[in-house]
Amino acid sequence: MMSGASESQSGGGVRGSALRAAIVLVLWLSVGSPARAGDWHIGNDGMICSDCHVMHGSRRGIAYGGGMPNPTGYPSLLKAATPSELCLTCHDGTSGSDDSAPDVAGAASYETTALKRSAGAFQAASGVATDNGHNLDVGGDTAPGGTWSSVSGLNCTDCHAAHGNAYYRNLLPQPGTAPTERPVTAVTQAVTTPTAMQYSVDNLRYTNSTNGLAAWCQGCHTNFHGQPGDVNMGGASGGDPPASNSYWLRHPTAGVTMAQGVTNGHIDSSYWFATAVSRVPVVSPSGIIPGTSGSSDNEVFCGSCHKAHGLTHPAGLIWDNPSSSSLEDGTTTRETCQSCHYR
Repeated sequence: MMSGASESQSGGGVRGSALRAAIVLVLWLSVGSPARAGDWHIGNDGMICSDCHVMHGSRRGIAYGGGMPNPTGYPSLLKAATPSELCLTCHDGTSGSDDSAPDVAGAASYETTALKRSAGAFQAASGVATDNGHNLDVGGDTAPGGTWSSVSGLNCTDCHAAHGNAYYRNLLPQPGTAPTERPVTAVTQAVTTPTAMQYSVDNLRYTNSTNGLAAWCQGCHTNFHGQPGDVNMGGASGGDPPASNSYWLRHPTAGVTMAQGVTNGHIDSSYWFATAVSRVPVVSPSGIIPGTSGSSDNEVFCGSCHKAHGLTHPAGLIWDNPSSSSLEDGTTTRETCQSCHYR
């Protein structure tokens, strides 16, 4: 009796533990999940669980995934049928100013605003195929150069951690079929607010090739990244020397600097190191772009030629006129090539 009275007065025992757990759950749902490292979706950026999830398959009479009173529901109690559809309700192609959710959909705002998005924009709605970038929720796609595919197709959470993590833009540390983790951390941003400025192409520096985006992209596009001399890449250490028979099978994405490119004759320094007034993104551990033709550590990578999400050009290719100070304003692919291989 004394033991039972003590538990009752102190709120102990099974019932007390259950009550405390219920109170903690309600508070957790009310204020959002605990903060975690990462860019966004980390619990202290104004988001709460109910922005994306529902408790009972409906909210205020609105059913998610079916009619009332017994809706079929969506996966993980989401408010949309797929993660990508849910993501695009905020990242919807109509934002892009102040501190709104980054705009990742549609071509119009990318083409008309001065603050061009570093990852570009998806060129088709969820479930619709396009040749101008990554598809969303288009089943049966296999990543070019690799073997990764999904019955339901690529979705946002195949690349980003929905609840946040410690890495740049919440990128997953082990994408696709990557055998080991390759977290992206070596990126610097001079400005972090507002959002439109934070993700603009002229605000980013890719400062390291080890934990960089080229190695990360290889998680799905297996054969499109590697060191000089690798079977899938060809070439030789430092790039092909004159009269070499070690021909490149693919454009290098690591292991050859602009300075080495000048030495081995693949790069004409008269543009990149001299008259070019705008340049495509490169990896530079020193952060000095362009540097000097004899010692520059600048290296091209996937993002030098392609937008991660997509662009109005085929394969999401970047077109940049190096003679114009406006970034990514070219009219042909050749202008981008001319930045380095001036002829």
